[in-house]
Amino acid sequence: TNVFESVSRAYTTLTEAKKQRDRAPSNASSPQAPADHAIELFDRGCAAEVSGDLAGALQLFAASLRVDPQLRVFRRGASCALAAKQPKLALEYAKKAQTLASEDPSNARLLARAFRANGELPAAEEVLVFALALPIDNDSLMAELRADLVVVRKQLTQA
Repeated sequence: TNVFESVSRAYTTLTEAKKQRDRAPSNASSPQAPADHAIELFDRGCAAEVSGDLAGALQLFAASLRVDPQLRVFRRGASCALAAKQPKLALEYAKKAQTLASEDPSNARLLARAFRANGELPAAEEVLVFALALPIDNDSLMAELRADLVVVRKQLTQA
C-alpha cells in the first residue's frame, strides 16, 4: 500500500501542477520561438483560407514563410494563390516547394497547375511527364496526373 500511496501522491502532484499551468496566463516575458510563431501564422492562414479570406490567408502564409520557410506553407500558399487568381505568386511558391521536394509527384502536379495558370503550357506538360515518371503509390494521384496531362496536351493543340 505504501507504493500505491506514493504513486497516488505523485500523480496528484503532477496533475495539479499541469492544471495550474493550463489556467495560468501565458508569460508575456518569454518570447515565442520563431518556429512556433511560424506555425501559429500558418494555422491562422489556413483558418482564413477555409473561411474564404484568401487575401488574408496569403498575407499570413507570406508572414509564416518570412519567419520559417517550410514546404507545407509553400504548398498551401501556392494552392491558395491559385484559388485567389494570383498565378504569379502561385508559381513562385510552387517552384520553391518543388525545389524542396523534387521527387514528390504532388509538388510536381501543383507546379504544373501553376504553370497552366500562367499560360506556360509547355512547362506544365514537361513537369507532368516528369511527375508520371516518378514512383507513385497513390492510384488517385496517378489518375489526376494523367488527366492533367490530357488537358494540357489538348490546350497545346488548340493554341
